[in-house]
Order: sequence, then structure tokens, then C-alpha cells
Amino acid sequence: MTVEPLRHGPAGKEAGSRVFLHLEELLAYYGRVAPSRDAILAPGRAPVTYGALWDRTNDAVHELRRRGIGRNDRVAVVLPDGPDTAAAVIAVAACAICVPLNPSFTADEWQRYFGDLQVAALLTRADICSASRGVAHALGIPVIDLAVRPDAGIGAFDFLGSGTRQALGKQPAFCADNDAFILLTSGTEARPKLIPLTHAAVCRSAFNAGAALALGPQDRLLNVLPLFHAHGLISGLLTSLAAGT
Repeated sequence: MTVEPLRHGPAGKEAGSRVFLHLEELLAYYGRVAPSRDAILAPGRAPVTYGALWDRTNDAVHELRRRGIGRNDRVAVVLPDGPDTAAAVIAVAACAICVPLNPSFTADEWQRYFGDLQVAALLTRADICSASRGVAHALGIPVIDLAVRPDAGIGAFDFLGSGTRQALGKQPAFCADNDAFILLTSGTEARPKLIPLTHAAVCRSAFNAGAALALGPQDRLLNVLPLFHAHGLISGLLTSLAAGT
């Protein structure tokens, strides 16, 4: 594991002390050194600790592998805002290439984006209203439903639906230059662009944001942006996790 020296913000707080090569390394590190520390919190829900988040991520990765999802596959994630979506996005990125998308896209937009992205599967929920499911079925894209177990705490969920492809065994370990996410730009000037982000890029961005904010384990970062937005995903969720807050 590559470790940089501790950096301290102006208030003297320990801030984003480690730069990780990929998300699996980040999750494994805090799952080992701070297993009982809360990782993700939400009103009215039992929090998930770093140890539980690491365990639940491993379980989710194993299940996605059983459904034939490999490291280089692109998985569209179409889920409502919330802490379970945060855990699901992390799990998908630890298994494959996560593509978080806006549930409110139109059928025409889904047709275009699914075609451009060549996704291997759609991860969604049966209780949300989105045209993504119908378009995925029409294109022959396997649909996996996320079934949340709310009484079991954040990040406790099951994957429902038929298997996608032949089950896969152990995959090669992620490298820093493997893609972790593909995000869409806002499209304010033209058609939205697809932006791949490597594990190294998102880990470095999260480290830099944590250092700039002087985040430490005693802090809480409130994320009010959707996770299909770069700031919500990286500046919010991943920055908090990378800083161990």
C-alpha cells in the first residue's frame, strides 16, 4: 500500500492522510484499522461501520461475480438518493465499472446512453419510477434489483433477478489505472460526454479534497448531492471515506 505522510490543515486536524491506489485498498484499510468506526450515517437508520462496509462490499462483489459481472464490465446504477445507494455504488465500483445515472432520464435518453455505454447489466430497484427498466429489457440488458433490508442497517441489501451470464471465479486484482466509474457531463454546451475515471484518479481527488478541508476521523461530511453527480460522488461520499470520517 502506498502511504503519504500525514498532512495537517490550518486547524491542525489530521486530513486525508493516505492516498490509496484503488477503492478496494481504501475499504480494506479502514475495515482493518478502524472496523468499529462509523462510515456512513443517515437519519433514522442504523449506521454502517467501516468493518461492516468492507464485509458487505465483499459479499456484494461475490454475488455480482456469481451473476457473471467481471472487472471490465460496465454496470449502470439507477437508484434513488440515499445511504443504501452509496453502499451499492461502492460495491459495484469494487467489482466492475460503475456507471451511476439519473433515474429521471427519458426512454430516448436511456436508449442512447445504454447503447453508447454498452452496459453489461442494470442495477435498479423495483419501487422506483424510471424508464430505464423497460429500455433495458427491450435491449436484452440483464436487470438486477436491489432489495434493501432496512432493519439490518445501511448497506444491507440483496440482489434479485435472474443471473446475467455464466458465474465468474476470482478476477485479477484492480490496478490504479483501471476504470472505477464512468460519469456523464452536464451537457450544457452539447450532448453529454462520457467521462471514465480511474481508481487512482478518484482516490487522488478524494485525498486532495479531504486535505483541503482538513477532514479527520472526528468530522462528519454532509452530502446533499446525488451520486450520479461528480461532486456528490467524489467530493462527498469518497472524500469522507478516504479521510476515514
